[in-house]
Amino acid sequence: LHRRRIQVRKLRYRLELFSPVLGPGQEAVTRELRQLQSQLGQFHDLQVLLEWLQGMASELPHELRPALRRLSVRVELELQAAEEAASAQVEALDKSGWWESARAGCLD
Repeated sequence: LHRRRIQVRKLRYRLELFSPVLGPGQEAVTRELRQLQSQLGQFHDLQVLLEWLQGMASELPHELRPALRRLSVRVELELQAAEEAASAQVEALDKSGWWESARAGCLD
């Protein structure tokens, strides 16, 4: 998903750059890409946060570790929800067929 986020960002920026010469449909696509980029960013941020929390476990005093475990569980649940939402939107792009055409024209 992180790789896809980078691809979405590149595509969105290129669409925005060429927006003056593209048709009015470009705005809707750009909005959708911005939303997907945001969802993928949230997923990535939660993933980094969870890794950091797990790394902190051995450094914290023993009495704080239960609270850190509870926080980690909460972040894991948020991460799972973010992954499901982002994956569903990426899958919709893949199924629509426009993703490969856009990628071929703008990303490679």
